This record gives sequence, structure tokens and C-alpha cells, in this order.
Amino acid sequence: MKKPVIAVVAVVAVAAVAGGGYGWARHQGQVALEQATQGIRAGLAPNGSFTYASADVHPFQHAADLSTVALRATDGTLLTADHVTIVSDGDGRISNLHASGLRIKGTAQDGSATAATFDGKDISFQPPVAGGPIKIDPAVMTFAGITLRDLAFTGPASSGKLASLEIDDYGAGRPSSFVMEGFSTPVAALEHIDHAGFDSFRTFGIDFASAIDAVEHNTKMPQLSSGEVRVELDGLYGAEGADKHFVIRKSVMSGKQGADGTSSVAKLELAGVYIEPMASARRVEFAELGLHKLTGSFSATASYQLAGGKFEMSPLLEVDGFGTLSFGLKLAHLDASGLVGAKPDPAALLALARNTQVVSGYVSLVDAGLVDWALTTASRKLGMPKDQLRAQAIDQARQNTNFDALPDGELMRAAVIAFITHGGKIGIAMHPPAPINLLDVIQAGQNDPMNLVNQVGLSVTGS
Repeated sequence: MKKPVIAVVAVVAVAAVAGGGYGWARHQGQVALEQATQGIRAGLAPNGSFTYASADVHPFQHAADLSTVALRATDGTLLTADHVTIVSDGDGRISNLHASGLRIKGTAQDGSATAATFDGKDISFQPPVAGGPIKIDPAVMTFAGITLRDLAFTGPASSGKLASLEIDDYGAGRPSSFVMEGFSTPVAALEHIDHAGFDSFRTFGIDFASAIDAVEHNTKMPQLSSGEVRVELDGLYGAEGADKHFVIRKSVMSGKQGADGTSSVAKLELAGVYIEPMASARRVEFAELGLHKLTGSFSATASYQLAGGKFEMSPLLEVDGFGTLSFGLKLAHLDASGLVGAKPDPAALLALARNTQVVSGYVSLVDAGLVDWALTTASRKLGMPKDQLRAQAIDQARQNTNFDALPDGELMRAAVIAFITHGGKIGIAMHPPAPINLLDVIQAGQNDPMNLVNQVGLSVTGS
């Protein structure tokens, strides 16, 4: 009997100690929760408030469950949630935060929003002084990630739905990522487009915390990235009911700044572009032109070097069944520093155009059906054979006296005739024989185009 009795006594003793310990820990948890509640209320005073209907503390998990939570910010915004679970690691640290039935009601200018769930991980903020208010400062707040699901928002001028929103690695000086998926919004301003949206939107490498802090404190916007910034937009569309009238399957924008901040490169790529005429009348007009839809792609690269104000850009547009149009421009002594962050100033823009020098440029068109489409369309409208129309266009080029006034006029004429005859490639390039500023180019193009040809060293080639 002795051993069983000792065993029972031991179990009872352990249970008693454990129960007493749990009761003490639970009491301490309730005290900590009340202190945190008072800190939040102090941080919202005098115009804000923070309440909850009930709380259940889990001391050994450092967790608390709150029900029917309501927080009114100092600007009048009301945030409510059906249920909130908080798991804390200590002062100023929350390892996990989950909320369900989230609702945000702002002012008349802000609108309102709802989310089915909110999840946060490894959230840290500046711990308050004992008994002091809790304040969330974007400059010192960090988190590993937050995710909201099944969002809906309504504002004075817009509304929409979002399947999910996720922000990872947030904190001042950190290259955060920002992801939105399944976005749609009603459209009222466009005929035959009643809603638009995208499958996903992603950004990488942007310091959102520093940007938000600058906006909060109305200070100068800092450099938001020390490496490459990348923005991806997939499945952008505009639709009427189930019919999508335009789609951009994939868009990628990227930029990179040199370590010393004196150079930068930016790129834009649009793949899988699809456009079709929306109105039934336009569809008939397009059909008469032999067009039912347009598909293609677009890309562009731009670079800038502070030393010498060197700027280069090279866009390229490819339309399936028509051809490829490319463009290039090189400038020097371009100083746009005075325009950054400022309102457009006509005097500053004029000075910029006057000081910027045109180094070179080109336009190139590679035919992949454009010439034949133009002749076919004209033939259908005019009731004339394509060969006859082609011959007329060639005769017009031969008789055009403008070529006679140009230094390389005969070479240009031959290039144009070759392009009309068998397509291929035609290019227009400019290499100014003497320095010429951008303002002179613009003014000469408006007032004396033929003189501009000589000033910029224009040439036409074909192959």
C-alpha cells in the first residue's frame, strides 16, 4: 500500500503545484494584457479608443484571445474584428497575430474596407516605457510578413476586391516585397468595359518602411533601394462581362542604381499584349481593314549617367503579322535634378531643352506584313489591283522633289522604293554634324522640317 499512496500523493502534489503555477501565470498574463490595453488606450488618447468584449489568456503560450475588438484611431477611423489571437515573445515583440472578420471604416474621404483574415509574423515595435502609451512608428517597426485575404474596399471614387495582399520583410533599410493577387474593380468611365483587374502584382527591393515614414513625417523621400527594384504585373485586363477586350499577359519593370548613385538603368517589358475592338461598330470597321485583334509585345530600356548628363533610351514595339518598330535616342548634358520632386515649371523645362544636346537617334521598321496589309486594304477600298497601287506608290517616290534637296536624297529615295517594293527593313538615323540642342530640334521640326534634315544629319537606309 505504501508505494501506491506515495504515488497518489505525489501526483496530487504535482497537480496542486502546477495548478497554483498556472493560476499565478494566468494572473500575470491578465495583468500584462491589461497593461498592454492601457498602453494602447494611452497611445490613442484623447480622441481614440480600444475595447474588446472578452479575453482568454494562455500564459504558458504567451498568448491571448480577444473577441469583438474595436479600435478607433485618432483620425476617426474605426477598426473592428470578430476575433484576435496574439502570441507575444515579450516587450515590443509579437511572434504571431491572427484576426478574423476584419472591418475598417474611415472618413467619408477614406471609405471602408473588409478582410476575412489578417495574419502577421514576427512583428516588433518600440516597447513603451512602463505605464506609458504604445505608439507604432513606421521608422522602427518591423515584421517578417503580414497577409490579408478576401479583401473588399469602397471609396468615394472607386471600389474593388482583392483575393490576397502580402508584405514580407518590412523595416527601414530593408528591401521589402509586396504582392497582390486576384484584383478586380468596376469601371464606369469606359464604353464597353465594365470591369478591369489583374491576376497578380509584385514588387521587390523597395524600402516601403522608409517611404511610409517620409510620408508620415512630411520629410524628403529617401533612396528607396540600394540594389535592383523589380515590379511584375501579370494578367492585366479590361473586360465587358466575360469578354476580355484587352490583355497584357505579363509586364515587368525593373530599375537599378549604381552604388555611388551617379548612374541608373531602367527596363520595361510587356509580353502577350492582346487588343480587340470593343464596340460592335468598331468591330465592323476593323473587319473591313482586315483586323479582328492585335497581338504583340513591347520593351524599352533607358539609362542615365550623371557625369556628362548622358541619357539613352531604346523602345521596341512588335505587332504580330505587321512588323517591328524600334527607336533609339542619345542625349548629353541632360540635368533633370532640378525637376525631381518639383511641380512642372515651364521655365525649368525650357532651360532643360535648351541645355540638352542631341547626340544621335534612329527609327527602324522591319516589315512582317505591314506593306502587304496596307496595299490589300487600299485595294479593297479603291477597287484597284494591289500591283497597280504598288506601282503608283513607287512612281510617287520617284517624282518626289523633296529628295532632290537633300545631300543623300537619291539614297533615301532608293531605300523608300525598295521598302515599298519588297518590304524588308527601312531605317532613319540622325547624327548631327555639329552640336545641336533639343530645343532647336523641336523648333526646327515645327517651322522648317527640310532644314532640320540637314541640321541633324538625317539618313535613310533600306535592306
